[in-house]
Amino acid sequence: MLPAEMQIKYIDSNEGLKLACEALSTVELVAVDTEFHRETTFYPIASLIQLFASDFVYIVDCFEVDDWKPLIQLFENQQVIKVLHSCSEDLEVFQCQWSTELRLLFKKWNSKPVFNHTSIISDFP
Repeated sequence: MLPAEMQIKYIDSNEGLKLACEALSTVELVAVDTEFHRETTFYPIASLIQLFASDFVYIVDCFEVDDWKPLIQLFENQQVIKVLHSCSEDLEVFQCQWSTELRLLFKKWNSKPVFNHTSIISDFP
């Protein structure tokens, strides 16, 4: 169950993504997760991106957005730490679909829920 103060925002427009990424570019940490389609394709196609920071969850509908510049800028922003769990396929989506890599990335495995760190491996490209 989510805390009462948690806000969930569904993003289905370029403007919505721009505003979300502007807000996320001011925080220290952003948790990232993707859902994607790959049953009939060689490369994954992003369907949904989930971005979490502080008291906000942004759910990005990838079929409704076509201007990915704000998200790419967020991913490449070295002032914001991106946290992913078991992220090899997520990173493949970012590379294949948007030709970008996340900068300042923490990969989590076998950990407690987000931000209760027990085992963290970090990569700094």
